[in-house]
Amino acid sequence: MKFTIERAVKPESIIINDEAAKRLGAEDVASLRDRVRSMLQERLAKKFRAEAEEALLDKIAASTQPFDIPEGAVKKLKETMCDILEETIGTVDDDGHPELDKLIYADAERAIRNRLIIQKIAKLENLTVEDDEVDVEVASIAKDHGIKASELFKNLSDGDGLKSVQWRILRRKTMEFLMRNANITVVPRERGSGKPEAVVAGTGSDGAAKSGGGTEPAATASADASRGPQEAEGGEQGGAGSSAGDGKDVASDAPAAAPQGTWRGRS
Repeated sequence: MKFTIERAVKPESIIINDEAAKRLGAEDVASLRDRVRSMLQERLAKKFRAEAEEALLDKIAASTQPFDIPEGAVKKLKETMCDILEETIGTVDDDGHPELDKLIYADAERAIRNRLIIQKIAKLENLTVEDDEVDVEVASIAKDHGIKASELFKNLSDGDGLKSVQWRILRRKTMEFLMRNANITVVPRERGSGKPEAVVAGTGSDGAAKSGGGTEPAATASADASRGPQEAEGGEQGGAGSSAGDGKDVASDAPAAAPQGTWRGRS
């Protein structure tokens, strides 16, 4: 991968005073500081939540019998991820980055694995997506982007956009269910090395293990073993009902294989 520096610009110093704060939409420096602090706290909370969710899915995957992950779905997602990467940093040489290729493939495989797990749990727990939930979600997305909801709905209806919205809702509902039934602990980490990460410390309900290093607290999660087990039958698709789409929407060329093993869900 090669880059060419076209120009270098030294940023100018900015004096933050009440006048500058007003240009940024705040009443004064104090209100601007409060707004920035709120934004940083929200960003950090989302980061911890994402880390805890990923750690929880990793724990579920580790405690589940191995299951097939459709290679076609993984390759398709990997291509999409590569396209996004090229749009972000420029063209990636075709003949040169085996390590990067392996990393992207691993991320794609993990994403498809997590999707299959979420679909299966959603089905076992009877979590579905209703049409009115899709309408509310589309309206929210339209508001965030400053466009009409009716226009966005029409554009999404022309392709597979509504399926993406349905999946977005289903994933959120399933992860909220999982997080409610997991032990989540914020563990202060010692300063020194490493970055904060979510850690899953086993399936017991007696708390979570601590990990050292880092400069920020880390979200820690453990699955709740006090819930009654349910056996996940093999060979089923991991869909969550007709309103939320079926397991085939993971990739158009590969059906969703169902995770096999025990999901500690509702008793």
